[in-house]
Amino acid sequence: MNHTYRKFGPTLVVLILLYFAYIILKPFLMPMITVSILSYLFYPIYKKISSKIKSRGWSAVIMILLIFLIFIVPISYITGTLINEIPDVFENIVYVADHAYLVNDFLTDVYANFGVSFDLTNLVSTIASKILIFLQNSLGAIPGHAFNISLGLFFMFFFFKEGPNMIHGISEILPFGKKRSLVIFEKVKDMIDAVVYGQLITAIIQFVLLLLAYSILGVKAPIFWAITTFFFSMIPVVGPAIIYVPISAIMIIKGFVGTNTILAVKGIILLVFGFGIVSSVDNLVKPLVISGKVKVHPALILIGVIGGIIAYGMIGLVLGPMILVLLLTIFETYKIPKL
Repeated sequence: MNHTYRKFGPTLVVLILLYFAYIILKPFLMPMITVSILSYLFYPIYKKISSKIKSRGWSAVIMILLIFLIFIVPISYITGTLINEIPDVFENIVYVADHAYLVNDFLTDVYANFGVSFDLTNLVSTIASKILIFLQNSLGAIPGHAFNISLGLFFMFFFFKEGPNMIHGISEILPFGKKRSLVIFEKVKDMIDAVVYGQLITAIIQFVLLLLAYSILGVKAPIFWAITTFFFSMIPVVGPAIIYVPISAIMIIKGFVGTNTILAVKGIILLVFGFGIVSSVDNLVKPLVISGKVKVHPALILIGVIGGIIAYGMIGLVLGPMILVLLLTIFETYKIPKL
């Protein structure tokens, strides 16, 4: 009995303490995870600044100020603009709902052949209400995130300053052994680079291109639709076409129905620009960004992104694939002999 207590007692105590530590840290986990991802994304810039200044502390402060300017200032502007764009978004959605009958009967008959009940008008109305509710809730919650933002910047300082030491310390205590842990970290880094940089940079470029296109072509609520396009661009297989195709279709239909030839031509231009330029970014950028990195199957990213958003919100766009990549990497390392 005494031998069993001595053998398993320390493990039990550690597990109990870990549980209570989790309860304490639970409110701060998402800010910590979010800033850890941001710190990783911007760490190459931090290293360049640190090599010039020769002070990790001041380099971290400069990076935090830079990230603050990159994110907080634009987000403040975008938030105000989105609030003003809500009526235009609602107008577009109502138009689609009102004219859904044009194709509703056809789609209803098609799905009926497969024994499936389908009502496009009801579907559009449901999606519209959910989009507006999500938009209103998201915008309304932004002021309440001020504390989390401040806390995140505090964590970010230490992630930049002590990042390598933290990685080394974690590798020492992981149950895989130091050598295997370092291999895991290296493989995860390559996979995360492929997933995060590949998906993120592609989505940012597509966001910029479509924001310019929406603005030039006179699409109502251009920032809202560009941001929506950005999120869908992060999802493999789905992509930005799920947004710009319906917008183009609405412009073309409005143009022909209202005998507005210019509007119809703009819709066609947006459609051609989307398929010809925007959707081609995937094939041009990703090979350059992830060249030499470990390639991750799109299905894994797709599941990770969708599941991540459901479980963790918007940060799940990155966090979901990362968790699956980490799990896959751990399994892969056990195929390597002598580790």
